[in-house]
Amino acid sequence: MRYLYMENGILKERKRRIVMAFKGRLRGSGSRYMRCDQLADFVNRYYNDTHQVSVEVLPHPIDKPLKWKKFLQTVKDATVITLKGSTDILSEEQLGELRSQAISLGIDHVDSFAGGGVFAKADLHIASSLASQEFMLKKCERISRRDGFEMPLIELVDHHADERIKAAPQPSGKQLKIAYIGNLDNTKIPTEIAPSMLQFSAEAQADFEKVLQEIDQAHMHYCVRSDTKLRQPKPFTKGFTAALADRNLLCTPQVHDAARFLGDDYPFMTKGNSDQDIVDCVEFARSAIGSAEWEEGLRRVRAMREEVRPDKVAEQLVDAVDKFY
Repeated sequence: MRYLYMENGILKERKRRIVMAFKGRLRGSGSRYMRCDQLADFVNRYYNDTHQVSVEVLPHPIDKPLKWKKFLQTVKDATVITLKGSTDILSEEQLGELRSQAISLGIDHVDSFAGGGVFAKADLHIASSLASQEFMLKKCERISRRDGFEMPLIELVDHHADERIKAAPQPSGKQLKIAYIGNLDNTKIPTEIAPSMLQFSAEAQADFEKVLQEIDQAHMHYCVRSDTKLRQPKPFTKGFTAALADRNLLCTPQVHDAARFLGDDYPFMTKGNSDQDIVDCVEFARSAIGSAEWEEGLRRVRAMREEVRPDKVAEQLVDAVDKFY
């Protein structure tokens, strides 16, 4: 087999190579940093004896033909995992070239699902939440039957928190402060709780520096999604960020994977998704700082943190890729 070789009469196994690839437009995104650079580091850290992961820009074959040829040589006999819609820059012919060179082609959809037609593009589709995996499996089974192609693998590789977030002591003050990290268009913040909110953008890597400097002053994190119809469930990244920071979080039952990790009776999960439900939960949290309910919430958050440790996320990725060897 391609990954076995002889050395001094002894049959040895080559490292299984994984190339994480992203189109240039995603270079400055948080997804590129976390789901390419950090995920590659996790595998190299914990599976260095058997696997080797590199991160590459997926060059545009027309704009950069020489880099495209070099890229095809780089990925020979490797598993290629592309980020989000990176393969959109490739024609059918170019996609075929890539698949002929690689052992297998995967797409990590993260939080952006391009629609049912994408299933036939790759051998492996990676979901970053259990809810997303279930969504894609159901959709793919229907489409593969309709269009007559073989079901690809759809595997779960949980999202994780940015390792630059560090656990910090709980704030000493009792005046509740809640951190929201992300695009404000993706959340809703009732007017009544706005004075308690600390808002940080994390759209680009440059924005994250401010988060690191000021996030410790928050008592808890905010994980509430706006009332929009999503094409694909989103990963529970904000929950994992709160867990790494050692903070409780406020979430609604509609947040994907929240009940999976925290239980549907988590003390700071709202009863519903209305503004009043959110306000009521904030008022409860305001009175609960330091209480038994607060400590129970932290216990569950810390248990969740253990479930998405870097070694466990790396193991999920390795298990998914190794199915092609």
